Amino acid sequence: MHGENRMITDNDLQDLLKAWLDHGDLTESRCAELLARLEGDNELRRAFTDEIQMIGLTRTVQSAEPRWLLLEDTLEEADLDAETASGRSFETGLFRKLAVVTQPSAMFHWWRWFATGLAVAAVAIAFQFGRGMGNKMAKNEALPPSAGQPKVPDVRLKPPVALLAKGASLEWLPGSRVPRVGEQLTAGRLHLKAGLAQVDFFTGAQVILRGPAELEIKSPGEAILHSGTATCRVTEQGRGFRFSTPDVKVNDAGVVYGLTVEPGGPTEVHALEGGIAALFEKLNQRVELTQCTAARLTSNGVSKIDYLADSFPSVTELKRVAQAEVTERSVDWWEHTLRWSHDPNTLLYYTFVSDVYSEQQLRNQAPNPAPGSHGMIIGCRWTEGRWPWKRALEFRRPGDRVLLALPGEHDKLTITAWVRVDAFNGIPNTMIRSKTSHRLAMPGVESEGTDSKQRPSLLSSRLQWQLEGNGSVHFGVSRDERLARHAATRPDSPAIIDPDWMGRWNLLATSYNAASGQVVHFWNGQVVSKTVLESSLPLDLSVLEIGNIGSSAIAPGQEPQSGFFGAVDEIMIVRRVLTAEEIAGLFAAGKPRS
Repeated sequence: MHGENRMITDNDLQDLLKAWLDHGDLTESRCAELLARLEGDNELRRAFTDEIQMIGLTRTVQSAEPRWLLLEDTLEEADLDAETASGRSFETGLFRKLAVVTQPSAMFHWWRWFATGLAVAAVAIAFQFGRGMGNKMAKNEALPPSAGQPKVPDVRLKPPVALLAKGASLEWLPGSRVPRVGEQLTAGRLHLKAGLAQVDFFTGAQVILRGPAELEIKSPGEAILHSGTATCRVTEQGRGFRFSTPDVKVNDAGVVYGLTVEPGGPTEVHALEGGIAALFEKLNQRVELTQCTAARLTSNGVSKIDYLADSFPSVTELKRVAQAEVTERSVDWWEHTLRWSHDPNTLLYYTFVSDVYSEQQLRNQAPNPAPGSHGMIIGCRWTEGRWPWKRALEFRRPGDRVLLALPGEHDKLTITAWVRVDAFNGIPNTMIRSKTSHRLAMPGVESEGTDSKQRPSLLSSRLQWQLEGNGSVHFGVSRDERLARHAATRPDSPAIIDPDWMGRWNLLATSYNAASGQVVHFWNGQVVSKTVLESSLPLDLSVLEIGNIGSSAIAPGQEPQSGFFGAVDEIMIVRRVLTAEEIAGLFAAGKPRS
């Protein structure tokens, strides 16, 4: 019986991995069975998570970008350090690290050994060389400041003094400041409810918090831990940085030390690397701590205690928690991906998972993809997506674009895309636009002799989905391509992409109903505007462009009137109007940690 269950587990894992790698052809019943098993079987979920981690590491190595250091950081564990310290090589530890991943079946045996060998060889070589070298939304708090959320008046007037460099499983106290990873920090308090946060001060010090904790940032050279546990690393450049508690002042000399503060309870100081001097102000008592020693302040005085380095957060712990969080989120996202890739209403679904190995084509993962719906990549390059293992398509030059076709007319449509806008260059950022099908034919799409049910009528219209220069989303609908941006009714959203959201991933979505004329814009899972068009027509998507328009559409001597400077991680077009709950579910399943 045990062997039978194991075989079922292996078969399920095989199908899940095949779907992950190349979207293997799964029936609807098989897809539903796998989703139910994945949600209810923790053992299968863990095995699938391990496989995803391994695939991510392999793709890191196979990327064209120099990502060896990221791979080394990902694999950095205390056991690898121990291997090196015991006289064994880094490569030996790496082999042992990679060997612990369970192989699901003989079907993937060859692939695993090839990928593992490639990863180990690449990292070993790199390591050795390195040694030598409109309507207001229902929930206004989710909007960016420019779309309705009031800003704190004095925050923008304060100069930044630090940076929230990294985070893992971050939860902030309700009602408190909620910074994003990568955001510059001004003086003030951070109330971390749970998780790990790394704050880098501009003077050269680093503080890692483990929630629950309250940190007060005073200046580039001073911070106070009011509660919780934290580790402070002061570099040579950061000499003089003061990280203390309300009762203890620490005099550092370029060292690493840990602080623990319990409100109404004792305060502990641990010298992790180097020696420090701690002044307990209430008792006016000064204590010298050498490396690997500790002291505690209570109402009865100061006493030496056991040194416990493992009780304080470290960079290695932060990386480990962050990696586990990303992998777990990947499984949640993949469950949604399986559902939408088998939904009969899905016209187009570019997941950018298996496409990392294809230089010129995007595979449409929708069921029964239409001829020409596999996108042709022109000029764009692959880059890192929302997660370290995931890829995205980057648009930089005027000709960078993707060509595809979705034959037929569509009177209901929802478009969703994970988009990162890197810059506004004075012209609208065009994300998706359709063109006249009878003037430009796509490979695999017949312009003459096509079935009448698939051939667009003269009453169909074109769309233009883009970001305006003020950060609003525009959904232009018109029979005349030249009038798409000058319609009498402009169904634009409020300004949602402001400087705070530049360079960050956003889920943009727009639904369109030709019968009612209603256009609904969504930003990060929330409704931001609803507009009713005066007149509307079915949409002709026979020829589509994603990103920048081709040079043939620009008159000689004229500058481009639209473009796109950023990246796209995932695109989906569904031939029905998705509900607000469905859009919110897409955001919850796919949102990055930051």
